[in-house]
Amino acid sequence: MKNGRNKLCWCGSGKKYKHCHLDRNRSKPVKIWETNEVLSKAFTHKECLCPENLKTSCTGDIIKAHSVPKSWLKKISINGHVLGYKKDLMSIARHKGFPVPEKIGVNKASIFTGFCKFHDSNIFKEIEDSPFIGSDEQCFLLAYRAACREYFTKYCAVQVIPEMRKQDSGRDIVFQIQYQSLLDKHEEMSKLGLKNISSEKNLMDKALDLKDYSDVEYYYLTFKGTAPILSSGGVFITHDFHGNELQNLADINISPNALYYSVVPLGERFSACFVWHKNSRESCLKFIDSLHTQPEYKIGPCVISFLIEFCENNYFNPLWWAALSPNEHSTINKQFSRGINPHVSRFKDCLLRNQLDSIQWELLDISSNVEPQS
Repeated sequence: MKNGRNKLCWCGSGKKYKHCHLDRNRSKPVKIWETNEVLSKAFTHKECLCPENLKTSCTGDIIKAHSVPKSWLKKISINGHVLGYKKDLMSIARHKGFPVPEKIGVNKASIFTGFCKFHDSNIFKEIEDSPFIGSDEQCFLLAYRAACREYFTKYCAVQVIPEMRKQDSGRDIVFQIQYQSLLDKHEEMSKLGLKNISSEKNLMDKALDLKDYSDVEYYYLTFKGTAPILSSGGVFITHDFHGNELQNLADINISPNALYYSVVPLGERFSACFVWHKNSRESCLKFIDSLHTQPEYKIGPCVISFLIEFCENNYFNPLWWAALSPNEHSTINKQFSRGINPHVSRFKDCLLRNQLDSIQWELLDISSNVEPQS
């Protein structure tokens, strides 16, 4: 590829060619552990994500806050450990591109440096210190914590892109062009995702400021038994359990609908909670309706399929995982691997094709502050 030394580099970095890709193919190749360190460092960003007008009351250092409460993780742990997917490059490489659940200490599971000690304790005390009864406030706080973590991960993902553009050293020009093109698409979608989750977080910041949860809608199912999996996250939901596409995230002219979810341990019961702002009602109610209309024996398989397909912040009860068959392990791991790959398009029936009907959860109750459409 011809590019004048003093011209802007073809990769779009904004640097002159001589300071960017000139002779980069002759540089020392970047090792996978070096790229892993770059990514890991980016996600050590520290910021209290409380609403702006509460920042004057920040006290103490930014802590490693749990997106899934530590007290909840302890309820499903064995010897202080749960099972979870490690998403770093070294773990993915070690398992040849197909992550498998590994032991993670409850002190490290689900953490992100997104709150100061005061606000992590004060904002979420209603779900940390009180029994879960599915109140409006508790459901809101589950969603708020998930939204903050989603904002944190998307912010860090955008910030690390300039460093990731340097990771093609020592590779031939064909690889460099393909790599930079892939990063262009990744950057575009990452920035769009950050913009969208920022808008969502602003809505929820206002609700928290006013302690007004009337715009928050929820639907949760309570099952019998010890929680097999704990999760927390948010997603701009794209597909339902009937194989319908709910929204097109590539359309930059829409404000996508966000759905938040958590699995809450309740001793000998557990709840799968889905929460959304009323502005996201259109897609979220269609999603909930497609779950609500399933036969009862399909509810458990539907929920686990959703969590594996759309949530990377999952932690398994080691006893539950050990009781699954090798085929069930393989199905779950393959679905998770495909779900976290941003360069693989989801099948319209992604929530149908990998359901494990052998996983049966006894449904005890359904609670909601909205009526499903069917």
